[in-house]
Amino acid sequence: MTIDPFAICFLPENRVYTATGPVELYLAAAAVGMLVEQPCGSQGTCGRCGVRVTWGAPPPTAADREQFTAEERAAGWRLGCQLIFEGPATVEIPPVTRSLAGKSFGADLAPDALARPRIHTLSVPAPVVEEGGASSVLDALAEVVGLPPRSLRASPEALAELAIAGTGTYQLAVAIHARELVCVRRGGELEPLGLAIDVGTTSIAAALVRLGDGSVQACASCLNPQVAFGADVISRIKHATERPEGMAQLSTAVRDGIAALVAGLTEAGGRDVHDILLAAVAGNPTMMHAWLGVPLGSLGRAPYAGVWADAISVKAGAVQVPAHPNADVLVFPLIRSHVGGDAVAAAMACDLDRGRAPRLLIDLGTNTEVLVAHDGRIAATSAAAGPAFEGVSIRHGMRGAPGAVDVVSISAAGRVTTSTIGGFPAKGVCGSGLIDAVAELLRAGVISSSGYLRKAEEVSGCGPLSERLAQIDGQQAFTLVSGPDTQSGSEPVTMTARDVREVQLAKGSIVAAVTLACRHLGLDPADLEEVLIAGAFGNYLRKSSVLRIGLVPEIDPERIRFIGNAAGVGARLALLDREVLERGRELAARAEYLDLATHHDYQAIFMEALAFPRR
Repeated sequence: MTIDPFAICFLPENRVYTATGPVELYLAAAAVGMLVEQPCGSQGTCGRCGVRVTWGAPPPTAADREQFTAEERAAGWRLGCQLIFEGPATVEIPPVTRSLAGKSFGADLAPDALARPRIHTLSVPAPVVEEGGASSVLDALAEVVGLPPRSLRASPEALAELAIAGTGTYQLAVAIHARELVCVRRGGELEPLGLAIDVGTTSIAAALVRLGDGSVQACASCLNPQVAFGADVISRIKHATERPEGMAQLSTAVRDGIAALVAGLTEAGGRDVHDILLAAVAGNPTMMHAWLGVPLGSLGRAPYAGVWADAISVKAGAVQVPAHPNADVLVFPLIRSHVGGDAVAAAMACDLDRGRAPRLLIDLGTNTEVLVAHDGRIAATSAAAGPAFEGVSIRHGMRGAPGAVDVVSISAAGRVTTSTIGGFPAKGVCGSGLIDAVAELLRAGVISSSGYLRKAEEVSGCGPLSERLAQIDGQQAFTLVSGPDTQSGSEPVTMTARDVREVQLAKGSIVAAVTLACRHLGLDPADLEEVLIAGAFGNYLRKSSVLRIGLVPEIDPERIRFIGNAAGVGARLALLDREVLERGRELAARAEYLDLATHHDYQAIFMEALAFPRR
């Protein structure tokens, strides 16, 4: 029995997947650039992969009945890991799927991004070796594609493909990168793919990119499996250097994570890994050393220098990236210590190396990179912001997942309104909700500029807020969501005085880095014409909140721009435009690095930056 093709539409992006038979939600979503997280391994037990089928919902499964109320099921809520579509449907994917498992790799590109391609794909006649002509089939092929004799290089694998393709009167599809034969296929058609990879401390993101037109065929991300060995780069360096098997464990973990992502993307897109003819990877120095299997010791001791810094290229097989055996993997250059290829790639994505106006790039994360450009110079440094914005070290902190409070607002009358990711009952608070909560409580006078969380009797004239203040486990706390309204039905979601302090420490570290980088170039932060905030976390922040807590300089909000997964976009551009990596090399080479650990003014500026701005 033949099934007519049917469409599955994903909201709010209106991305459409056309199915020709029964298809799992996971595969359909991945094919259009989303990945529904499945923390319990598709067992249907955790309830954290909920999606809402607004039209065409299949009957609920037993797992759906356990995880959702009758009202929720009637509204279309289903567990993504259990969903199989056999007909047309419309699905809303909660923001969590895109915040961790669907980082954007950018919109459609301008035509000039394809004007200097790295991979040249040609349809040419099969080469013929004639008497007195080329001395080899490879030289004959070079002549056909317009290259001088002996100028076309080839690996044994490429030579084997050429030999199998043979000679004759038919057409060959040939792919060439940097005068090296990458791929030969009989027949004149070849749709090559590139692979853009952003290796972050917390998550890994990857995208399949059509090299012909630069479009993203599919993208997805997952938690970096290295989190099992520590939440930050310092703990992972310690693991690698203090355990005999530590380095191998880190390398294997990140390679396995990348391989799993690529396998899912190619399966969802109906492609073969041998269609991937080029890859580009960006990451901080610790992640790049671990991925390549290079010992981390030099990054853990003064002067904290990496083993290498310039851009490098390796074959996919050498680092276990699933791709064509001849595919080159381009690795972005590192600047120094904790400012790596991800910061360079992000700078390429927003053209930070072009123009002379003062601009600031902040790549938010556990390790936050800060780059300031002005009048042809670039200052670079990093801030050890810690994992507070990822929900770590926060009493009810969690990453951006269903049930995480992501928006907090307080009315003039003291009414607290919150929203959660996916609309689920509150389970905890993620980074954007934490920043919102601090900003709103500052406006309401519940938190002082010093970071002091006031007691109920100290908040006069606003009963609704004073009722939310109490002592919990010996420390002052503010209730964001009352117990009956939370997922547990009893324990409230709170923000404690210690949580406020964690936000201050992270904010102070970032502000000190920005201040010193600006001063290094003779700038006042208020003179910045543009502030660019990168990182998937940044997509969910409100300008008013980051300004209120002083996370960014006090400038016109119109000069603040959130640019999402800029490192991933930079990696994508490097696949398509041969000048991007060269520009990255030039930026990394001329960047003026500031080591905050030894900077004589850092401690004083950091202490001053701990306070919130007075209003």
